[in-house]
Amino acid sequence: MKIFKNGFALFTSTVLVAVIMLTGCGKEDPVLDSSLLLQNSVYNFLSTKSLRYDVNFDVSDPKVGDAEAVLSGAYSYSDSENEGMELNLVASVTDADAGDYKLDASSKIVDKDFYLKLLSLPVIPNFPVEVFSKFVGPWWKIDAGELGGENQSFDADSIGGLGRSVDELDDQGKQIRQLILVSKFFKDIEFDGIESTNGYESYRYKVKLDAEGVADFLKGVSEIIGETTDGQFDFGGMSLADILSFDGDVWVDSLSETLIKVDGIISLVDSSDTKNVSKIDFTVSFSDLNMPFSIEAPIDYQVFDFVAFLGAFFQSGIMGGIGEAVPEEITADEVPAEEITADEVPGI
Repeated sequence: MKIFKNGFALFTSTVLVAVIMLTGCGKEDPVLDSSLLLQNSVYNFLSTKSLRYDVNFDVSDPKVGDAEAVLSGAYSYSDSENEGMELNLVASVTDADAGDYKLDASSKIVDKDFYLKLLSLPVIPNFPVEVFSKFVGPWWKIDAGELGGENQSFDADSIGGLGRSVDELDDQGKQIRQLILVSKFFKDIEFDGIESTNGYESYRYKVKLDAEGVADFLKGVSEIIGETTDGQFDFGGMSLADILSFDGDVWVDSLSETLIKVDGIISLVDSSDTKNVSKIDFTVSFSDLNMPFSIEAPIDYQVFDFVAFLGAFFQSGIMGGIGEAVPEEITADEVPAEEITADEVPGI
């Protein structure tokens, strides 16, 4: 019995020591160069072929007003024959002078075609209700050529090559991507443990934005694309570090070394004499990295006639500030819209 008690005591003590050691090791950075790891995480994120995202931000500006927005969606470029992006947005803005704004909309880009859906009637001061009410509910297909010329198209390359590996980029794109690895976006980096985040075992770091490092990166990008940088980063006699800061946490997938979450406060200082400070409470999460899924184009949609829309928009009188009063929010269910298949697409 004495032997059993002594053995049990020894086992218990060993377990306690192991727990204490593991707990202590949880704050010890397993990475030799955390700054390089974070730069790699951004580099690897841009090459991710597919992912889903969720973004929340809350803006507080004592001079202008407040804004809240929730974004979600995905993109997939794992299959070159079936590429796409989607974005869902719910946003509200309280302007100190103009009043309230609201927007609830979804969009898709599939095989360079752009689709837009208004889920409710936007709330905008002096809003031309009669012009927009018919657009609530169905998907609308918009011709990129009508918005930006015959050669205009919607694709990943128009947003910096997101979802493209380095070998898929042109020479300038490759140089810009490589510049990330020798830049410094974060400072005051502090390891904060290993966590399960968005389905990934991740390293968590407390960080601050290295605005000077970001400014150097932007200058390098300008040089790569052949643009002058003289005075480009002078904000009313203030540097980027004077007007922009971020303090928060970042999470990096320990296996793929890919950025999977950012959470913190962004501060923006007005470059005018007032030095007004806007605060943005910001969270972005990524999941299903490089998973084999695709973005599907809407089955039923109507073709958007941009010219006809502009005519109705200007005839509404909103440009002269004489639009109708803002109505109560109208949901998609309250605005009947006949579904039209792709084979029956008429103009407006």
